[in-house]
Amino acid sequence: MNYKYIFLFAIFGILFSSCSDEESSDLSCLTAEMCDVYLSAPQTANMALTDSDRKISFEKPLTISWASKADSTYRAMLYYNAPITSSVVSPLYAERVLILVPQSKEKAEEWRDNADPVILNSLWLAKNGKYLNMSVSVKSGATSDDTQYHSVGMVCDTVYRYAMNAKHCYRMCHSQNDVPSHYTIKTYFSIPIVDVPRGDTISVTVPTYEGQKVIEVVKE
Repeated sequence: MNYKYIFLFAIFGILFSSCSDEESSDLSCLTAEMCDVYLSAPQTANMALTDSDRKISFEKPLTISWASKADSTYRAMLYYNAPITSSVVSPLYAERVLILVPQSKEKAEEWRDNADPVILNSLWLAKNGKYLNMSVSVKSGATSDDTQYHSVGMVCDTVYRYAMNAKHCYRMCHSQNDVPSHYTIKTYFSIPIVDVPRGDTISVTVPTYEGQKVIEVVKE
């Protein structure tokens, strides 16, 4: 089933900016930011475009083991050190972000009812309006079976049309696939919403341990 995505997790602390306007411009700012990373060669990135459409260049190439195709773009949570006033950054690490393209219920017939629970940490709109981003944690554990892994997909259940706008109803589908639940791992997803007009509402239903959770946002 081509909806399945193998979760390639990395245990890496989330590092957020701790800079202030009073700090000197020659100090580095430790940052984690969702972006599109551009590869100049296999596993080698030299620049990225952030979700606020800010182009940043890398002081030195960043090796990304999971990004294999040259002249390609990959979605990532990028960790880097950056001078406050510079567009040249010192990259540290790029964590893979899986892109979930909503499928119709017909195309998702084999997996549209998968609803094993996850932990929803947060959901937010990219500033440039290209993605709806999600931070999700799952229960996981070691397994000796290479074919046993979490799988996830996104379904578009329906689109309600109104006089001035519309409501797009998405639903996250997740299968634990009998993977052990020994520890919790955080990961990220991005839902492309370029084709969703501004002013429309996006509703996302996520299966959680507290039941189905519905979050609605308006694309501005």
